[in-house]
Amino acid sequence: MKRNRVAILLVVILAVITAALLLFKNHKNTLDKKNSSFAIEDTASITKVFLADKENNTVTLTRVNPSQWRVNDEFNAAKDAINVLLKTLMSVEVKEPVSKSGREQIVKLLATTSVKVEIYQKVYRINLFDKIKWFPHEKLTKTYYVGCATQNNMGTYMLIEGTDNPYITHIFGFNGFLTTRYSPLVKDWRDHVVFSMKYPQIKSVSIKIMDDPKNSFKAVKKSPKDFELFSLLDNKQVSGFDTIKMMELFSAFEDVRYEALVNDLDKLKKDSVISAKPYIIIDVEGSDGKTYSVTSFLRKAPEDEIDQQGNPVIYDRDRLFALINDKKDLVLIQFYTFSTIFKPLGYYTGVQTQDQ
Repeated sequence: MKRNRVAILLVVILAVITAALLLFKNHKNTLDKKNSSFAIEDTASITKVFLADKENNTVTLTRVNPSQWRVNDEFNAAKDAINVLLKTLMSVEVKEPVSKSGREQIVKLLATTSVKVEIYQKVYRINLFDKIKWFPHEKLTKTYYVGCATQNNMGTYMLIEGTDNPYITHIFGFNGFLTTRYSPLVKDWRDHVVFSMKYPQIKSVSIKIMDDPKNSFKAVKKSPKDFELFSLLDNKQVSGFDTIKMMELFSAFEDVRYEALVNDLDKLKKDSVISAKPYIIIDVEGSDGKTYSVTSFLRKAPEDEIDQQGNPVIYDRDRLFALINDKKDLVLIQFYTFSTIFKPLGYYTGVQTQDQ
């Protein structure tokens, strides 16, 4: 009997020790997971993302509705850029921890050159089994720092705020680093839209070709298939134009985008651009009474560029500068994108005129 009691006691002691070890191991794993978990499982719950670097560049991306985001509460965000970010926030995972020998160096590097990432989500004060959700509110749920790429450019250094163990992260199946996906620069998030107006929304279109006044015109839409056309040279009405071509012009403003925002162009060069004679000025009057304008400028070609005949090329044959958003933004646009819009009066009348 006494031996049985001893045996039972030993079994109980071993069971307690085993349970304690398991609890300690699970607790340790939980801490490790907490300190190395960068991903957001439910990106639909993200309401805001704040990004800031060590040079005081900051961006706040705010969700307006399921499909629309704003940049610093001032600009519409580019959908493609937001989609890439959300995919990154959901898919980023730890590839491996930074080695003990390199840990101190990487922590110092992150302290001086990283981008701080704050992620806010819609959460509920009462959430019973994901079935009963009451009292929603916005909460800062995750903060971490994104550093530079690893030496082989196949990983990215990251660190959860409040910890001192950095990790090398990646996205499974993606060969590259993730730093650029967390840009704190406003220009990298802004929607590139120049015009986003559907056919019924447009009342009139004015195309002013500065070096060719005879081919400058204003077209007014009276009804979906009825237009009035005026020469800007003498403001006289023009008859005998191609209605189909005119309809194509009014349909060309639904999704017109710029290639790049260049507000940070060197000041002297920027002043030189916008003080030059414009190339073509576009004014589109909407049915809401507002007028949306684009003033374009020829862009100089590289000094060593020549044409097929070996002659020097003076102006860029693919791109122009343009002022948009009430002349607040200087951008690069492509001739190809604006090819339909830039057509002269003679294209619609079938009469090719030349300025004298």
